[in-house]
Amino acid sequence: MGRFPTPSHAVGTGPLPSTIVRTDIGTGPNPVVLAIQNDQTDPPLLVGQWLAESGITVRVIEACFGEQVPAAVPQGVHGVLALGGAMGAGDDGVAPWLVAERALIADATDRGIPVLGLCLGAQLLAAATGGRVELGPVPEIGVVSVFRTLEGLVDPVIGAVGAPSDDIPAGQWHQDHIVALPDDGVLLLTNDVCRVQGFRVGDNSYGLQLHPEIDAD
Repeated sequence: MGRFPTPSHAVGTGPLPSTIVRTDIGTGPNPVVLAIQNDQTDPPLLVGQWLAESGITVRVIEACFGEQVPAAVPQGVHGVLALGGAMGAGDDGVAPWLVAERALIADATDRGIPVLGLCLGAQLLAAATGGRVELGPVPEIGVVSVFRTLEGLVDPVIGAVGAPSDDIPAGQWHQDHIVALPDDGVLLLTNDVCRVQGFRVGDNSYGLQLHPEIDAD
């Protein structure tokens, strides 16, 4: 989430959907996504459910509860999902596993393994690949509008979002902002409060400042 919420401002609380597994990474036929849970209030929720319903095994690393985060993508993993959290992307003293998580993300992008970063996860993706994250002048809380850029309109993922216009409602909960993208970063979503709302790194890694994993409840 980027150094803002307090326990009374929990986002996405509740148990993981039953379709999410907490087992060792297997060698079965299904693709495996490694999800890094940085905060007890931020499990994969809807995104994890959508992946599981698509036949993808979601392996949750509960970093917030002390589970070790690998610094490189383990064999048999086909994608990385970096989730939200109340700390900042560089708050290694608060969350020591962030060092390994940034290294994991950098390794994935270097090897062309897809990464999806949500809120704090997007900030970690930016920081791990040469971008910059800073405390923003204005927080974003609640449902706000984000807009596709010209690049976003033609992006194979963001361009396919089923919205009636370029004005897309998005759940937000953050104070830190991504103020600079990596050299190969492409801005896909934006608004007037926080310029970097969504971006792509390389061909297949995406960062979203918003929270698509939560619903209206």
